[in-house]
Order: sequence, then structure tokens, then C-alpha cells
Amino acid sequence: MILERLDLENIRSWKSSSITFPEGITLFEGEIGSGKSSLLMGIEFALFGYGKAESLLSKKAHAGSATLFFSVDGKKYEVRRALERRKGKAGQNSKETYIVEDGEKVPLSASELKQRVLQILRFNENPRPSANSRIYRYAVFTPQEEMKVILADDKSRFEAIRRAFGVEDYACAVTNSALISSRIRDAARVLAERFRGLEEARARLKEAEEAAASNAAKIEKMEAGEKAARRKHDTARRELDAASDRCNERARRAADRDNAAGRAADCDRDVQRHEEEAARSDKEAARGREELERIETSPPSEIPSAEIGSRMADMEKAQSAMEKARARYEECRRIAKDGSPPDDAVGSTERAGKAAAGIEKMRKEISAARSEIDGLLRDATKKRTRADTLRDELGTIEELGNVCPTCKQPIEEEYTARMRSDRSAQIDRLDKEAAEIDGRINAGRGKIREMDRQVTEMTEEVKECEVLASRLKAHKKAVGDMEDAKGTADEAVARYSEAAISYGLGDDPVAELRRARDKMAEYERGRARASGLEDATRAHAAAAESHRAEAERLRKEADSARSEAAEMEGKLAALGGADEEKRSAEVAEEESRLEIERISSELGSVRQALVDARRRIKECGEAITDGERWRAKHDRLGDHAWWLDGYFKKSAETIEQQVLVSTRQEFDARYREIYSALIDDPSKESRIDEDFGPLVSQDGIEQDLEYMSGGEKSSIALAYRLTINTMLRRSIDTLRSNLLILDEPTDGFSKTQLAKVRGVLDGLKSQQVILVSHDPELEAYADHVFRVSKEGGASSVAKVEQAVP
Repeated sequence: MILERLDLENIRSWKSSSITFPEGITLFEGEIGSGKSSLLMGIEFALFGYGKAESLLSKKAHAGSATLFFSVDGKKYEVRRALERRKGKAGQNSKETYIVEDGEKVPLSASELKQRVLQILRFNENPRPSANSRIYRYAVFTPQEEMKVILADDKSRFEAIRRAFGVEDYACAVTNSALISSRIRDAARVLAERFRGLEEARARLKEAEEAAASNAAKIEKMEAGEKAARRKHDTARRELDAASDRCNERARRAADRDNAAGRAADCDRDVQRHEEEAARSDKEAARGREELERIETSPPSEIPSAEIGSRMADMEKAQSAMEKARARYEECRRIAKDGSPPDDAVGSTERAGKAAAGIEKMRKEISAARSEIDGLLRDATKKRTRADTLRDELGTIEELGNVCPTCKQPIEEEYTARMRSDRSAQIDRLDKEAAEIDGRINAGRGKIREMDRQVTEMTEEVKECEVLASRLKAHKKAVGDMEDAKGTADEAVARYSEAAISYGLGDDPVAELRRARDKMAEYERGRARASGLEDATRAHAAAAESHRAEAERLRKEADSARSEAAEMEGKLAALGGADEEKRSAEVAEEESRLEIERISSELGSVRQALVDARRRIKECGEAITDGERWRAKHDRLGDHAWWLDGYFKKSAETIEQQVLVSTRQEFDARYREIYSALIDDPSKESRIDEDFGPLVSQDGIEQDLEYMSGGEKSSIALAYRLTINTMLRRSIDTLRSNLLILDEPTDGFSKTQLAKVRGVLDGLKSQQVILVSHDPELEAYADHVFRVSKEGGASSVAKVEQAVP
């Protein structure tokens, strides 16, 4: 990772500044309190969101931000985090938090941005917002005072080293293997219950196989008896079928006799019916000839019926048009008289337009107010949801006590108290902010109700104006329609009179034409009736002749049917014993059928017993298969548990110790190298003990770190710090030969020690080293120097031009 630029807005003493970070060794030098450490805090805040918002945001500022530009493996990134103050409390503003990758800006929440930065840097870290990045704090930047604390606290230092170099993973693996082994043994006990009845299933299988063999032998013997019974039944059935055929033939002969007698009787009845129909047809033909003689043969008028109808249609049309025109005129006159609008109808259209414009404007304001309320509701919901989450976390912390809620490892009581305090403060802030939003929502809803009332009043005004305008328009149209209708009515009366005169008609021309039409119609109906009577008379005469011919044919058919019935009666006498033969055959067939049913019933029972035995064989086989499968799984689980307990656990513990020893040896060698470069005193030497603590001895006598000088403590802390940086950079690609930040690394150094700092830093081979110090002596050892100063409470930075050596 290489830093390129940091933009700060209202971050502590930095009001509006842009700081560039060149490659090489860069020194930010300034007096104590000038704002140097705030730059480092700004970098951490931009990357991971570390730091309390209240201490980061300038006291009198309402908003601030930190934007960091950096690159990883040549790819450029930009991250931004913002702060805002609400109701006197500062916090992160997630709406202005984002990352720029490949030129594309991606908005993210505060926690999402931290997760993405950890992914880019490839730090295997806890992504929770409150969790510190131990890799960044140990490999890139550690505040000087924190490093001295680590040196003095053996327990915290050893745990930190184990975490930083991943040694604790082996202890976690041992713990996890014990947990897995316990669960495996629990699962094995459950599996043991599943194959407990395996031997019993084998015994039941043997019994079922013996029963199946016995039933199979019985079935073979009974199937042979069933075949013999069926052959006997088939013979009886054939004899019954032959007897049934003779009975059926006798029944057919009797039916044929009865059918022939029935046909003869039917023919006799049909003969009588046809003779009666012939007599009725003769009478109808005589009546038709008499009616033809009474029908009129001369027309009542010389004018054809069609012409009379045409004239009548013309007069009815003219009369209807005249009546409609008169009715239309009266209706228009009534409407014009009754529909006079009030005086205030004039100008109603203009008033309606103005009111409608007011309604549209008011509705836009209502829509905007509702959108604002929706946004406020979402904000309030997010804050309450976040507060509830924090309450759950606080409850978990209270329940666990001094145990980390994530990894379940012991933590310091002070850190637990700080977590409780932080979450309680966030919950209070979120509750107050949500209550404030509720007040704004209620005020907005009251405003919307007032605007809705105004819209209702203006809508009523628009409706009243539209009614008045409609009445004024209708009255004007009615007056015009009345004048048009009067002219139309006068024209219709004139056309009606002209038509009556042209046809030579009197005062009631339609009635005269109707009478003439009725007389002509009566004449034409008579002529049509005459034509039909002639045809009907001829048809009745023909029908009478046809009925007499059919009666003669039916007499002959009746005689033939009586002869056929007499012939069938003679054939029936030859089949007199068929019924007795059939009854005897039915008894024999029934006896053989019952014998088959008896054998089949017994055979079905034995077959069912065989099916049951085979089913038991299958069930027992499946039970044995399942039992053997569960026992195999049980045995495999036992092997797994033995491997975890007897091999893996011991191996992991051994590896852990070997890794610790190897890491400590490498750590010790690197530490000795850096320490000796900083302390040019042959009588003094420093090494790393079993708990990764620094030990210093002079002339073979071990020294107490607490009583050493400030320069000696700084040298030990710097050597320890650089050793951790060097070793972690070997295992993390994104840190290899890249960034190193040192905060007041030479506090208390002598000039002799200062002269050795440049050589130590060059030996690190880092592309970018950032030094923060109030000691101007370091300027001679830096490639770039920036001076940080504060004036009027505001920090600024300026590059110092260095003399060319």
C-alpha cells in the first residue's frame, strides 16, 4: 500500500487541507500540539473509521471529512468518510461515505467501507466497525505510547504477538478439534442405537426364509388341484352352454310366433285407420270446393296495392316529420324559458381556471411534503433498528462479562467498560435523533392536513363555477335551437299540405289511404286463399285414394303374419325338454365352481402368507443393510474421533510450539540486528525472551526496563516496532516493500543515535516511510520534509526546501 494524498475538512485542528505523501522517507516535523498526530488519525479514520467522532470533528464545526487517495499493487483507490454533528453529538455520516475503484464511485455504509478496505489490503481481520486492525497497527503504524505499553505488559504483548503472527490459530484449532471430537462421539452414540437390533434382524430373516420355502411348496401342490377343478368346471360349462343354446332357440321361436301374431293384429288396426282417413279426406275436398265458390274475383280499386302503400308511406313520413318538428320547437322553447342562468354565471370559466391552477400548485406542495416525511420515516426506522442492534450487543456484553462476544476469548475489564459506554452513548444519541425526526414528521403531517383542507375548498369552487358555465352555455344553445326548430316546423307543415293535394286527398289523407289499402289487402287475401284452397282440395282427393290403397296392402300383410305364427307354433313342440336339461347342467356347473372357489380361497391365504414372508425377508434385509451401514458410519466416526484426539490435537500443539520457537528465533535475530544498529555500546546487548519480551543486559547483568533512560526505552521500542513490521511484511503481499509510519520514533535519542536512524530505515527497503516528529534533527535523514504549524487554532503544512548536499 502506498499513500498519495489526504484531504481533511474540519478534522481536529485541520480546517481544510490537502497533504501529499511522496515516496521515500518523508518527515512531518513540527512543535508538540501542531497537529502532526492528527494527520495519522485522519489516515486511520479514512481507511477503517477508527477514532471517536467527538474527538475527530472540530469543536465548532457541524460537518467534516477525511478523504484518502492510495494505491495497492499499482491500482489506485479513493476512500472518504464524513462526520456530522446532530443535536450536539458528532457521528459518522454514512450518506457521504464511498470508495472510488477503477474510476467508479460506489456509495457504502461505514461498516461496508471497512470490509472493502480490508479486502483490498488482503488483511484477514475482524470486519466489525469497533474492532481494531492488528495487522495495520503492528505492521504499518503503531502510536509510540502504545508500543511502550506493550513492552511493559507481558501478558498483553504475548497475546498480541500470537495474534499478529497467526500463532493463535493453532490453539483455536486444538480447541475446535476437541469440540468436533465431542460432537463426533455424540453422533457415534446416536448411530450405535440405530444398529442395536442387527442380530435380532438376522434371526427374523432366517425364520422368514423358512416360512417362505414352506408356503411355496404348499402353493405348488394346491395349484395342481386348482387346475384339475378348472378342467372339470370347463366341461360342465360347455354342457350348460349347449343346454342354454336350446333354451334360447325355444325362446326365439316363441318370440317369432308372438311377433307374427302381433304384426297381424297391428295390420288389422292400420287397415281400419286408413279407411277412416280416406273418408275424412273426401269430406275436406268437398268443403274446399264450396268455399271457392264464395270468394270475390274483381279488385275494389284501379290503383295497385303497392302504389297505395307508397302514397301512404309518403304521407305518414310527412306527417311524422311535421309532428316531430312541432314537438322539437315546443321543447326548445321550454328549455330556453326554464334554463335561464343566474347573473353570476358570467366569468365563471375564468374563476374555475384560476382555482384549478391553485389546486395543482397545492398538490405539488403536498407531494413534496409527503416525500420529505417518507425520507424522515426511513431515517427514524434506520436509527431505531441500529439502536435495537446496539441494545442486543450491550445485553450480550453484560451477559458474557469480560469475554469477547465474537471470539469468546478473555478481554480486559477496561475494554469491556469502554464497549458498554460506547454502545450506551450511541443508543442515547440514536433514540434522541429518532424522537426529533418524529417531531418533524408530526409537524409535516399537520401541514399536509391543512393543505388538503384548502384543496377541498378550491375543488368545490371549481365544481360550482363549472356548473354555472355549463348552464350559461346550455341556455345560449337552447335559444339558437328554438329558432332553428321553428323554421323546420313551418317547412314540414308546407310539405305535408303539398303532398295531400298532389294525391287528390281531403283533410285526413292518411285515413283515406289506410281505408283504400285495407280493402285492397282483403281482396288480395281472398285471391291467395282461393289459390290455396284449390291446391288443398286436390291434395285431399289424392290422400283419400292413397289411404284406400294402403288399407288393401295391409290386409294382405296381416294374412301372411297369421300363417307365419302357425308355422312357429309347430316348431316349439320339438323343443319341449330344453328347460330341464339346462337346470341339470347349471347344478353341475355350480358344484365345480364352488370347488374352484374353495381351492382359490385356500391358495390365496397361502400366497398371502408367502407375500408376508417375502415382505419380512425384505424388511429384515433392509434392516440388516441399514444396521451394517450405520455400524460402518459409527466405526468411521470412531476413527475420526481417535485421529482428532490421538493425532491432530498433539500435532497442532507440537506445531504451535515449533512455530513459536521458530518465530521467536527469527524475531530475536532481527531484533538484535536493529538494536545493535541503534545502540553502539559493546557492553550492552538485548534479546527476546520466551514470551517475546525484550531483555537488556550490560556486562552480562540483566537490566530493568523501568529504570532505563528515555532514549534507551525509545531505542528498544523502535527496534521492537521495526522487527514486527519487517516480519509481518514478509507474510502479507500488500505490505511487502511498501508503507511504514513512525510516530515520534526518536523521542529521547542522542545525536549519535539519530545519526544511525537513516541507516536502519534504509535497511528496511520500504518504498514509503513517513516520520512524524518534533525533532528537527531528523531533517538531515529524510528525503522530503514538511513542516506542520498551527496558527489561530488551525493547522497547516508546508514543504521545506532542503539544501543539496
